[in-house]
Amino acid sequence: MHHQPASQRLSHARRDLVASKLRRALVASSKRGRALVASSKLGRALVASSLVVAVATACLPADTPPPVAREVPSAVPARLGIGGCPVHPSDHAFAADVRRTPVRADSAAVINSVGGALSFRAGFGSLIWEGSRPGVPVNVVDSRSAAKVAFRYGMLGSPEKDTVHPMPVAPKFEGAPGIAWDRHLVIVDTATCTSHEFFFVTPPWLNVLGLWIATTGTVIDLRSNVIPPNGTANGSGTSMLSGLVRYEEVAAGRVDHAVGINLPKVKLAPPIWPANRTDGRSDDPSAPEMGTWFRLRPEADLSTLGPQARIIAEAMKVHGAVLSDTGVHSGAAIGGSPSEHWNDADLSTLSRLTLGDFEVIDGESFRKQAGSYEIR
Repeated sequence: MHHQPASQRLSHARRDLVASKLRRALVASSKRGRALVASSKLGRALVASSLVVAVATACLPADTPPPVAREVPSAVPARLGIGGCPVHPSDHAFAADVRRTPVRADSAAVINSVGGALSFRAGFGSLIWEGSRPGVPVNVVDSRSAAKVAFRYGMLGSPEKDTVHPMPVAPKFEGAPGIAWDRHLVIVDTATCTSHEFFFVTPPWLNVLGLWIATTGTVIDLRSNVIPPNGTANGSGTSMLSGLVRYEEVAAGRVDHAVGINLPKVKLAPPIWPANRTDGRSDDPSAPEMGTWFRLRPEADLSTLGPQARIIAEAMKVHGAVLSDTGVHSGAAIGGSPSEHWNDADLSTLSRLTLGDFEVIDGESFRKQAGSYEIR
């Protein structure tokens, strides 16, 4: 007679015990599942979860204690920060979930004024054209070790009176590796969690004075909801960083904020929250004010969009798109940072979305107080 080794007999005994436990667990969970309403999503979820726990428990070795139930946090994941700093507080306007925000009564008129057929496009990508790549890079520095430079704002400004800013060794401007278009420069200081944002920068090597020159510049506390009183580096007075789409966000599978967009037509009228500045020039009474909040309709078909484009579009369903600047080119341009990892063919499918797929919503309805980006 063939005798099995003791270790093999123990292995088979444990296998039989596991199988017995598994059968009892499945029967028990099946009885519990039948007690729930079959069509109920909650019922199906509970049955599934009980099966998973039962199977996992049955398959544990005999001397292993059962798993301890843990509470699953219900908080929504925070927006992906930069260098340990938030891009803005969690109750900031650009973090708002606008899926239930009411539609403005003049929504159709505003859309028709700009043109419902106006297509969307990414104002960023990976392709280098004539030495420049579209988009605004985000430079990251630590002011405790970075060089400090004084900016002159305008050719007649005084560098002694202007703010001193940390500067990376090789700063990347809008259009990097070149410097082009509006010459924006964004620098995040991880030591102070501030964003230093500039418009139309001329670095020392491109002017005869050998100075850092910019048309405008501002410092934004990324942990604060206070609206910068003197404007920022874009036409709306909002932080450029707040509305930028970054590749690492899309790579993580989710853009958790409203996106900033440029439109070729902006009303010559006072801005509306969250904007506090405007460069609008249109006298059309139905044109959108700077700060107008658009939301991609929930029924908009995203099935033909590329994977990267679809993640951005989903963000515009949940958080919307804020009119943040006047565009000089046709189309509705989404602001973002360049990266060699962007798939330009994928991003180009955003053009399948038009302004007619959006509606204008009432951002004022969730503003908490004047002078702040804080939401209710």
